[in-house]
Amino acid sequence: MDRLQRVRDDPEGVRAMLAARHFDAPLDRILALDTQSRELRAKKELLQAERNKASKGGPPSDAVKTRMREVGDQIKEIDAKLGTNASHALAAMQTARALEPKGGADCATWHALGGDRSGAATITYKIDEADVKGPFTKIIPKDLEKQASLPALSYRSPLERIAELDRHQRFDEQGLPA
Repeated sequence: MDRLQRVRDDPEGVRAMLAARHFDAPLDRILALDTQSRELRAKKELLQAERNKASKGGPPSDAVKTRMREVGDQIKEIDAKLGTNASHALAAMQTARALEPKGGADCATWHALGGDRSGAATITYKIDEADVKGPFTKIIPKDLEKQASLPALSYRSPLERIAELDRHQRFDEQGLPA
């Protein structure tokens, strides 16, 4: 399940989990934008299907040509709104990071997203005994209340643990933490 789906399915549980971590996120705004975005994408798909259906067959009549121009204009409007949603999502992230919510990328947003610290996409890493020792939890329940009853919220496997390593941690040539 992706993270946004989890917010859709259990917004109050996610809100409680975030509050427990002393993190305030504009979940209501995120959910509203998500709903609007999904509705726009569904409408766009219907319009594209209508356009595809009209393109099949013989030469279009003047009425079909007029309608297809309207469909094209509607698709352009939807694309513009979806771009606006990206700006709203960026503004929500800026608010969550205590930045001025401009809805556009600026230096402060770049820094908040880690743009100034991004390094290589991959690293050489030497797996050691601590990486594979555990403890690991084979099955982590999706239900937050059941997760709360676990003795610890451990990784499910060594691979998951390694994938979650701090990507900003520096390693030497042998793959050991520097």
